[in-house]
Amino acid sequence: MGSKILYMGESKLTTHVYGASITAAISDIDNSIKWVYNNYINIFYRTKTKDYFFDFFFFEEHSCPFLIFNTVPRTTIQSSYKEVIDFLCKSLDDEHYIGIVLDKYYLSCSPYYLSTHYYHPVFIYGYDSNLLVFYGCDHNRDNKFEHFMLSFDEVEKSYWSLMNPSIYKSRVNLFTKLANVEYDLDLRMIKNAISAFINSEATPKYYTTSGHIFGSNAVLHLADSILLADEYIDARPFHLLWDQKKLMKERLEYFEKNKFIDKGKNFSTIYDYFSNEYLKLRNMSLKYNIIKSERILAKMNSNLLLLTASELQVLKEIEANIYT
Repeated sequence: MGSKILYMGESKLTTHVYGASITAAISDIDNSIKWVYNNYINIFYRTKTKDYFFDFFFFEEHSCPFLIFNTVPRTTIQSSYKEVIDFLCKSLDDEHYIGIVLDKYYLSCSPYYLSTHYYHPVFIYGYDSNLLVFYGCDHNRDNKFEHFMLSFDEVEKSYWSLMNPSIYKSRVNLFTKLANVEYDLDLRMIKNAISAFINSEATPKYYTTSGHIFGSNAVLHLADSILLADEYIDARPFHLLWDQKKLMKERLEYFEKNKFIDKGKNFSTIYDYFSNEYLKLRNMSLKYNIIKSERILAKMNSNLLLLTASELQVLKEIEANIYT
């Protein structure tokens, strides 16, 4: 088999594995950054699972115009291949990136290694049959998005360990890149997403279902939940908001450079400030999980409320000043 490593560039987002991996995989394609800028603006809170996501989380792999997305059921793999590693290597040889749910109990790079059975998607982009490893990425130690090597044996055990798995967990997702795709920035779409965040609405096109809290109300819900924290705060919502502010800063720098917005308003500089403040909030959540101080919770709540009020005013100005 030899080896095969598909391109992976810089991840624009690092909160969730598919957002991080997809933006890295397509970063060498002309105009792909415009798709990133068109999206990842609004957020939602899913009341059923108590998780925070960017607004098109469940459509991410389907909606990217630079990828063809396919799924392969476990039964197909079983009937055609002796081992799943053969299927994975063949898929990589055919230029397919891979999303596969693995049991992290068997992955030596995981904090769950030989301690807890935990099933989570891993994005695989290469292999080396001489070293008997795959190259992949996901959130591992300290919940950081990382690139790592997985032995063939670990992957084989962790995939087949899923007993009576759901269709979602057992299927393997294949992503194939498309070059020469015509795609452009959609300033009206961006303004609509900003408006949806301000007004706590679902972004047009993506969500109209119940059981979700959108936009600024999702952030305010997070502020309320901080005061109810007991022994642990989930740092991921704060990391998501940090991702959101970093990307908005970059988006606004692009707007200013290309004269889509008045550079004199200094919007990108303001979002550099927001980005730094949300990084502090993320770090405060991690600190609370160590020292359990109620003063940290009160400060996080106060800071988040002040930041949200300030940002909403800035976003209204941005929405009004984008040239469409």
